[in-house]
Order: sequence, then C-alpha cells, then structure tokens
Amino acid sequence: MSKHDQQHKEGALLESDRDIPVHFVDGMRIWTRQDGVYLIEVGTNLPSGRWLCQARVMVPTAHLQRMIQVLCKHTGFYPERSGPVSKGE
Repeated sequence: MSKHDQQHKEGALLESDRDIPVHFVDGMRIWTRQDGVYLIEVGTNLPSGRWLCQARVMVPTAHLQRMIQVLCKHTGFYPERSGPVSKGE
C-alpha cells in the first residue's frame, strides 16, 4: 500500500462517526424496486433459526454496482453467473 493510500485509509478511520453502532451480520436480503433503487437488509440468523435484521439501506443501482465491485476487489472473489437470477435469491 502506498503512503498516500495508507494516509487516506487512516484519515477515513478518523473521520468515521463513532456513535454509529457496529453489527455482526451473516446474511443479506435484497428487494428490487421498480424505480432503480434496491432495499438491502442485513442481519444474522439466531440459534433459534429466527432472522434478526440489523440494518436496512436503500441504494440506487449504479451505487450498488460500485459497492459490489469494491466487495469483489477486497475479497478477491469474482463469482461466475451460471444463469438467470430468480426473484428472492
């Protein structure tokens, strides 16, 4: 990591709002709206099997695509599409 990237990363950490809670999540649900906005719910599966939503966000298509690119880059995981995606997946 370059010195500039390291400084940017450190600066971003310093600028974060420490009052916003951090949640552990192990799942995600996505609903597609008709206006190009996605409703994303992240949560965790409790030992009882119950789903506990931790946060919901609404994201426009272009921003969600960029977020997916960033996630793929950081994880090194680039899934292959095996066919059409069904609703509710």
